[in-house]
Amino acid sequence: MKKGFILLEILLGITFLGIVAAASLPLMTNSMISMDRAAERGEMIYLCDYVAQKLKTDDDEVLESVESLLNEGSIEYRDEEIDEDVYSCTLDLMEAEGNYMLIGVRIKSQKYDNMEVRLEVSRQIQGVFTN
Repeated sequence: MKKGFILLEILLGITFLGIVAAASLPLMTNSMISMDRAAERGEMIYLCDYVAQKLKTDDDEVLESVESLLNEGSIEYRDEEIDEDVYSCTLDLMEAEGNYMLIGVRIKSQKYDNMEVRLEVSRQIQGVFTN
């Protein structure tokens, strides 16, 4: 009885492994793309929440943005935390009634054209602006 493998068996085994690897390559590529998109979406959700929390403060920069938003209805928001080469942030005045306003925060990705995250935040406006 002989021990070991003959050359033909080794070549067939390597060929079979190559076919299996080639068939699974698109699956692995799609998984990597999905993971990248999920990471991008997570970053966008973080940025939306960051902007929403910042809009609730009474910083001078925020107050100027809120005043512009009340006058114009929609503005592009810029902040050092938001990389303008990758993301754009738009604030939309959804409703202003009484002492409160409802602001829509939209973050769009330049990397993925159709990816957008939206968040709504309310803010009190009474006593913030002096006439």
